[in-house]
Amino acid sequence: MARYGARAFLIGEVLMRSDDVAAATRALLANPLTAGGI
Repeated sequence: MARYGARAFLIGEVLMRSDDVAAATRALLANPLTAGGI
């Protein structure tokens, strides 16, 4: 995310409740343009 200028991001409830937070985070970061709604 730093590559795109982000220094921080909000963590949503879905990520917090995920059984595998690492996998959920990887999925979120896999395509930052669609994951961030940009």
